[in-house]
Amino acid sequence: MKALLTGINGGFDDVHRDYKVFDNAAITTDVLHYDEVVANFEKSLDWLTDTYVDALNIIHYMTDKYNYEAVQMAFLPSRQRANMGFGICGFANTVDTLSAIKYATVKPIRDENGYIYDYETIGDFPRYGEDDDRADDIAKWLMEQYHTRLASHRLYKDAEATVSLLTITSNVAYSKQTGNSPVHRGVFLNEDGTANLSEVEYFSPGANPSNKARGGWLQTLRTLEKLDFKYGNDGISLTTQVSPKALGKTRDEQVENLVDVLDAYFEDGGQHVNLNVMDLADVKDKILNGEDVIVRISGYCVNTKYLTKEQKHELTHRVFHEILSMDV
Repeated sequence: MKALLTGINGGFDDVHRDYKVFDNAAITTDVLHYDEVVANFEKSLDWLTDTYVDALNIIHYMTDKYNYEAVQMAFLPSRQRANMGFGICGFANTVDTLSAIKYATVKPIRDENGYIYDYETIGDFPRYGEDDDRADDIAKWLMEQYHTRLASHRLYKDAEATVSLLTITSNVAYSKQTGNSPVHRGVFLNEDGTANLSEVEYFSPGANPSNKARGGWLQTLRTLEKLDFKYGNDGISLTTQVSPKALGKTRDEQVENLVDVLDAYFEDGGQHVNLNVMDLADVKDKILNGEDVIVRISGYCVNTKYLTKEQKHELTHRVFHEILSMDV
């Protein structure tokens, strides 16, 4: 997401406007055009993946040099296969931004120096997570573009590049370093240059759709089924919340329907689900007040009283599905 916004501004950091991350031609039109934005974004992805590979090659090499686990490695074959994992954060926001540019009208808002610091989005557009191929095809394209670039590099120990859409809680931290986009409120700078975080809408974790996506739980699952595992071969993980009443009236009916839904999801290509079956109304006040509530927040369970205030806010603003489907 940050690479996309920084690229639109010609390589200038999307929050700290005086810092140029990479050299790129800024978009100067009054309305953003999809093909131009994509061409610009692909250049940003070139820089991003080059930098990411360099960083991880250095990290893994230096870890071996100074913290080599010789005893553990002695139990492995001398020529073991190695993977190097790369992650994506802000996936849904990036897909939704590209969809808004393609299917709605997005006007950049510039300051007196021509720097884009906000956007006006006019009209409707499909979002990732709504089981709409127009948005979901963009999601598939983005995963392929990202993985293909990473896989073209020489990696330390001749490792294979693997990409994850995993539900790590760093989505909160990354959101605080990213500015406004056409689809969400990000960080903006006060007059004294400090970051204003009062209106930040946090990125969705991992493969989760945005909480602005319209649709029931089944639409979310059908969207994720379409993602190609070979471009997300380190994991495509959904952390999802569904209300018991969405699954049926009795406990036996709820259990049976839940099993049926999960069976269908995995049979159709789904990869990984971190599942909470609960009503937000039952736990929201307890979470915000620091009481003991155990939830699956990402790839692990946590007592929410140990979360930061920002993490609690993000968790309670995720979608808690109260219906299975929005199909008419």
